[in-house]
Amino acid sequence: MRELTFAGFLSRYVRELSLSGTNAISILAREVAEKNYRLREPLILFALFTDKIPLLRKSIRNDKLKRHAESILDRYDRERMLQALKEEDPELPPEYRKVWRSYLVRKNIKKREAHTKELTRQRVLSMQQEKGISNGRICKMLGLDPGNIGAWLKNGAGGRVSLETAGKVFDFMESAE
Repeated sequence: MRELTFAGFLSRYVRELSLSGTNAISILAREVAEKNYRLREPLILFALFTDKIPLLRKSIRNDKLKRHAESILDRYDRERMLQALKEEDPELPPEYRKVWRSYLVRKNIKKREAHTKELTRQRVLSMQQEKGISNGRICKMLGLDPGNIGAWLKNGAGGRVSLETAGKVFDFMESAE
């Protein structure tokens, strides 16, 4: 699976925030000017990281939005913005840093899930030893596939179970006697 890029994240993010579910700069600029103010920073970043600055400048009709966009776009090119985001530059308005943090959360979700599943696995293995409960009993009681549970518990194959399944196994083990 490909790693999520900031431009790819911004593309999805502005679509999610948009009332019309679009990436069309002209529609997004109109939305920001009229009622969807939380789209302002993601839209400016989206235009910057997808080379659509000229289109954004042409599409902005609201003077206040135009002044804000120009102040950011005159100060930051793509590389300088990326550096400012990574370094959490205090001169960059906090709304931009918030978008960056949202990107990092989404980008790293698989790593966090894998880590959580491994911690859960270690605790389940410990409880199995304490309580003498086999993988087979876990699978039978929870209606889970023995191959996937075995691969996860014996070999640490976290990709074979979902975070939800790992949680079910953990909850079962905690309540089992």
